[in-house]
Amino acid sequence: MSSAISSQITSIGELLRSNGKLVIPPYQRNYAWDEENYADLWMDIQETFKGCADEYFLGSVVIDNSTNPDLTLIDGQQRVTTTTILICALKWHLQSEDETELANLLSQDFLNRPDYTLNGQQPNLILNLNDRSFFEHHIISATDPKFLKTIADEDTCSPSNLQLARCYIYMCKQIGLLIKEGP
Repeated sequence: MSSAISSQITSIGELLRSNGKLVIPPYQRNYAWDEENYADLWMDIQETFKGCADEYFLGSVVIDNSTNPDLTLIDGQQRVTTTTILICALKWHLQSEDETELANLLSQDFLNRPDYTLNGQQPNLILNLNDRSFFEHHIISATDPKFLKTIADEDTCSPSNLQLARCYIYMCKQIGLLIKEGP
C-alpha cells in the first residue's frame, strides 16, 4: 500500500481554520519551548511587521491528513502551539479592553469551533494528553495572565504546563508593551 505525499503553502490562519481539528498525537513531545524560543518567534514576527513585510515564514509543518476531517500534526507542534498562544494573548487583551465582539470573532475564527455533541465549543488545536487540559482551561480560555502567573509561581504545574503558562504570560506582556508604544 502506498501513500501519496504532497506539499502546499498555507498560512497559519488557514491551518487553524481547516475543516477538522488540528491534533497533536500522544507520541509527540509535550510543550517544551522556553523563553529563548518564543522570544525569538515574537521578535521575528515583530520585525516582519515593522518592516512592512507581507508575510512571515513560520516554517514547515508536517500533517497527516489520513484522519480527515481531523489533521494530525506530525512536525511543527511547538511553533503552531506558540502561535496559538499568541492569538490567545491577543484575545485576552481585546477582552480586557471591552472589545468583546472582536475577541469573540478572533476566537471563532482561529481558536475554537462549534461542537454540537458537547453543546459548546472545542479548540481548533488539541494538544497531547499531558498538556491538553491546562491548555484548554487556561490558555484557550484567555485566563488573566496575573492569575496564571500565580499558578506558575506556585510551581504545582508539570514542566510543560509551566512552559505553556510562561509563554502565555510573555505574549500578554509583549502585546501590552506594543499597545503602550502605540502606532
